[in-house]
Parts: sequence; C-alpha cells; structure tokens
Amino acid sequence: MINDDFFRKGAISVRVSTEMQTKYSPDSQIKMCLEYAKSHNIYVNDENIYRDDGISGKCAEKRTEFQRMISDAQKQPKPFDCILVYDFSRFARNKEESVMYKAMLRKKYNIEVISITQPLADGKERVILESMYEAMDEYYILNLSENVKRGKLEKASRGEYQGRTPFGYFYDKNQQNLVINPETSKIVKYIFDEWLKDDTTLNGLTKNINNMGIKTVQGNRWCEGTLKYLLNNPLYAGYVRYTDGGMKKYFNNVNTKVIKGNHEPIITEGTWEKVKEKNQMHEKNWFKYKKPSVKHEYWLRGLIKCSSCGKNLIMIQRKSGKKTKPFFQCNGYNKKMCPDSHSILQEKLENALLTEIEKIFTKKINITIADNQNNTTKTNLFESAIKKQKDRLDRIEIAYMDGIDTLAEYKEKKVFINQEISRLTNELERINSLKFQNDKSEKVYNLCEYAHRILASPDIDFKIKDKIAHELFKEIIYNKKENSLIITFNELS
Repeated sequence: MINDDFFRKGAISVRVSTEMQTKYSPDSQIKMCLEYAKSHNIYVNDENIYRDDGISGKCAEKRTEFQRMISDAQKQPKPFDCILVYDFSRFARNKEESVMYKAMLRKKYNIEVISITQPLADGKERVILESMYEAMDEYYILNLSENVKRGKLEKASRGEYQGRTPFGYFYDKNQQNLVINPETSKIVKYIFDEWLKDDTTLNGLTKNINNMGIKTVQGNRWCEGTLKYLLNNPLYAGYVRYTDGGMKKYFNNVNTKVIKGNHEPIITEGTWEKVKEKNQMHEKNWFKYKKPSVKHEYWLRGLIKCSSCGKNLIMIQRKSGKKTKPFFQCNGYNKKMCPDSHSILQEKLENALLTEIEKIFTKKINITIADNQNNTTKTNLFESAIKKQKDRLDRIEIAYMDGIDTLAEYKEKKVFINQEISRLTNELERINSLKFQNDKSEKVYNLCEYAHRILASPDIDFKIKDKIAHELFKEIIYNKKENSLIITFNELS
C-alpha cells in the first residue's frame, strides 16, 4: 500500500521523433524519469507511463498517448499529481500548445509538468526559465524550417525539380528526376499546340479536354485555373522554378527563380516562347469575371447556396460593352473548388424566387422550416468546427511545404482531417434538413404572401427587403442543371 502522505503520484510522458535520436530513446527517457521519481518520492504506476514512438512533437493532436494522458488527467479522483518529462521539448515542440496544455494542467487540475533535466526554481524565476526553454525549442523548429528552405533553393539552383509530379511526367526514384510519361505527355503537347491557334479560348480548350475524358493528376476534371497554370509553367520547356519564401500559384512573384532543369522537356523552346507571348497578350482576359468595384445592393446576400458544394453564390459583374450586368456565381467555382459555376443573372434569380414564393402561399406546397430554437446553436457550432478543420488543412500543407512535416505525416493528417470534415458536414446537413409541423407551416404561408408584396415592389427600399428576406429565409439552394430552387424557411415564434 502506497502512503499518499509521503509519496506524490506521478506520470511519465516520453516522445522520440526518429530512431536516430538514441539519446532521447523512449526506454532511456523512461529509465531516467523513474530514477528521478524514486529520488523525489514520486510513485509512478505502469498505466501512467505514456509513450509516443517516432512521432513529431510539432502537433500534439496526433500523439495518441499524449492525448490519453490529457484525458486521464481530467478524471476523478486525480490519477497523478505531476508529469515527468526528460526535457520540455519532449512534452511539446510547439510553444503555443505547450503553454496551453501546461496552463490547463496546472490551473484546472493542479498537475505540474516537471523536466528532470531542466530543473526550475520556485517563484518568478521559474516562469522566466520555463519560457526560455520553450522559446529555445520554438527557435529550433524555425531554424529547421529555414534550413529546409535553403536546401530547396540549392536544389533548384542545380536544376532539380521539387514538388508533386506534374501532369505529363513520372518521377523516377532511381534517377531522382522527372521522366516523360509517354501517354500524358501527348496531351501536354496537344494543349500547347491548341493554345497557339488563333481561335482557341481558355474556356473552349478546358471544355474540349474534359469532353475527351482526360483527368488531372489528382483524377479531377480540368478547370480554367488548372489549365492556365499548365500553360504558364516553364517546366514543360525544360526549366524549374522556385520562389524563396514560398511557392506562388501563378509564379508571378518578383522572387521567383527560373533555372534550366535536369529533366527532358516536352515542348520546344520555340513553342514556349510563342506561348509566353500569347499568355502576355491574354493576361488581362484571364479572369473574365470579377467582383463589382462599386457597391451593388441586393437583398439575397448570403442566402443563395450552390447545390453542388454548398458554398455561397456571390455577386459578380459581367461586362457587356460599356455596361455591366450583376449576376450570382458559386464562390467555390471561383476558387476552383467546385466543378459547376451555377451562375445566374440577379434579375432572373430574384424573379424565380418570387415565383416560387407565390406558389407556396397559393398552393400550400410542402416547405422545410429550420428549427432555430433547437438547432441554430448546433448549426453554428458545426459550421465553426468545419471551418477550423479546413483551416487545419491549410496549416498542415504549409508545414509540409516548409519541410516541418514529412510526406507521410502530411498524408496521415490530411486523411484524418478530411474524415472529420465529412462527419461534421453530414451531421450539419441532417440538422438543416429537418421538417416540422403544419401549424408552423401555416405561419410561413401567411408571411410568404406578405413578403411577396414587399420583395416584388420596385418602390420598397433595399434595406427593408433585405431585412424581410433574412428573417423569412434560412437558405436558398440553387441548382442550375435542374433550374430549381430549394427554400428553407426560418422558424417563426
């Protein structure tokens, strides 16, 4: 029986990122932590030894044993009073996470994190020293990132290609170089040759490739942005390029370096020069549509959703001579994340909506009402959670590009995050698709008749229409292919 008045209960957290770090091997860390515990009257149960092998400390979320330890720390009665680590970098090598977890353990659960090799005095000096150790670990990561960037630049200067295998090539691991793909390289030549024809447009060429059933490297349909990227890539003429400080999508950054590569080109130098010339001539027309430069008032702001990806339809201006016509277009399509544009003129969309509203209150057709009281909070939480997961996707991509995470680590994180996004999205869709009783519907029928008169009137101020629309509608899903609108109404008190 352990005398709790004499012994403190402890836990041990160990981590090693590579087998080469023999100094920090898990067994060595555990042995030294147990010796420390024995000499300081700390009792450690076997089940409270948490061991993460071969895992980076950059992100605590992927450390399963670390997360189990944090979960155990929250149990009652408290399983341990302190956590022993070899040094603070073994706890976490991310200052933000380290501070967060240690503060939570100390303030909420009265659990202390102790480094057996970095003893800290009590009082104010302890806080200063602890911050210094954490800052040193953070500096290590930043310095490593700079070294990785420097290495990439040196490789680029030697003509070595870096990045994902581009369309038209294989990557030969033995040669450590790009090798022409006999099949897809023919498509590359076709694209460049077609682009040089006088009557070829980017939109027309994109449709032509998709109609041929050709897929991108990722197995997706081609979009204008992907095709533009290919046509502006000197790689196909035998060059490599690198931007110090990060890759830019269209490589128009002043820091971009273009160097003769070691790989075999697919197109000739002459073809590349002609393509560059045409690209420069068409640069101003690459993006046919743009957001309005002047404020344009419309009362459907934030309500119209794409039926393919769920993103908002945003206001865009289409130029026709000296005039501009406002229309809605899927923002996911603008960002190359949705295959369908779902574009529709503002006037046409508003008229279609008014027609649907009239059908609702005249024919008493079935409607969908969102249960705001019970589900608004849930919806906001799920939407916020989805956004956070998508932000994580951006961060892990940056970490991989900067050389902080390996390809295997990046892929593992990406799969996990995408699974979580899918789960959250499915639950969000379930909440938003709920239908409710006829007595609630009757209130909406009556309001639809009133709202129709307001929204259809050209004499009513925009602000009033906007208020009515947002109070009545939760969302309106537009499907261009079916020429339909699916309306979800807010619940009414």
